[in-house]
Amino acid sequence: MKTWQPSDTSENSYAMGWLAVRDSIGNKFYVHGGALEGYQSFFYLNPDKNIGFVVLMNQGGLFPMMCLNVVRDGLISIINGEQPSLGMGRTPVA
Repeated sequence: MKTWQPSDTSENSYAMGWLAVRDSIGNKFYVHGGALEGYQSFFYLNPDKNIGFVVLMNQGGLFPMMCLNVVRDGLISIINGEQPSLGMGRTPVA
């Protein structure tokens, strides 16, 4: 999709608000996020597996961001067919 293609030929991975990233095993994701005071959102798409997810949070700051990373990593594990690890504390992520 054109909106996911950087406008130049450098190693730039940013295109029209989307950032191209790879997970720990090399799967491609397109990511778009945003935040205003009081809430944050992140949208992840994996075009190869035709799946995506959105994480919405109604608070800001460092602690919620750390929680977001745990939830994101757990969802990526599920997409990859893996068992998600336990998050912060003893509650399973998924």
